[in-house]
Amino acid sequence: MKKKIIAAATILQALSFGTAFADTAQTSPKVTINPIPGGSVDRIVEIIQIVGGWLLMAAGALAVVFLIIGGLQYMTSAGNAEKAAAGKKTIIYALIGVAVVLLSLFLVNVVLGFFKG
Repeated sequence: MKKKIIAAATILQALSFGTAFADTAQTSPKVTINPIPGGSVDRIVEIIQIVGGWLLMAAGALAVVFLIIGGLQYMTSAGNAEKAAAGKKTIIYALIGVAVVLLSLFLVNVVLGFFKG
């Protein structure tokens, strides 16, 4: 069970690296660097934001599922200390996964902020 939880936390972390939301109402000047012929940095940033939004929603849904699973494990332990501990660990790992997703969201927003200007 511990391996499954660690794998789920790793998946959440991997999914979170592409997540980003940015304030679309910003009026700051846009970067005019064109690293690829016919393309622009703004378009790349927009694609990252769109894909990142979907990945963030998926990671959030997965975290909620694991929180529910952990809660059910804890509630149905019926006095069994091992099952109760497994439920607590699942809940803790799910919360750690949420924290990692939020931290990566912040970091990606900072990096994309440099490219957007």
